Amino acid sequence: MVPDCYVQNEDLENRVKFLGKEIEKMRKNVKNAGAQFIKIRKERDYHRMHHRRIVQEKEKLFADIRKLKKHYESYEPALSELRGKYETAMREKMLTKIECEKNLAKIANLTSTLTNYETVRESNADSTPAAIPAMDPAPLAMMMGY
Repeated sequence: MVPDCYVQNEDLENRVKFLGKEIEKMRKNVKNAGAQFIKIRKERDYHRMHHRRIVQEKEKLFADIRKLKKHYESYEPALSELRGKYETAMREKMLTKIECEKNLAKIANLTSTLTNYETVRESNADSTPAAIPAMDPAPLAMMMGY
């Protein structure tokens, strides 16, 4: 039989070897955990930076939108003024067109009256020249607006 202290020494040596292996495993795990921690920290920093950039872009876009709204609000009075001028011009155009049509109708009416008058005068000139007096052009010019 082997003395008890040899058995205890052998058990202790086995335990030291086992604990040495455990320490090595732990060191590897700590090293891997440190590498993972660094990797995760870099990833966190990347996402944090990306988020900050997005927030800055968003704020810039909101500022641009506010500036554009203010800019377009300044156009509103000018647009309403131009719209009023356009409507006034269109009214004047329509009134001018109506007046022109009335004048054309007057001219056509006066032309037909003059033609009828000349026809009657020519037909009466053959029969009795002194019966129909000559027409004065002044009232005709006055009716046409001269």
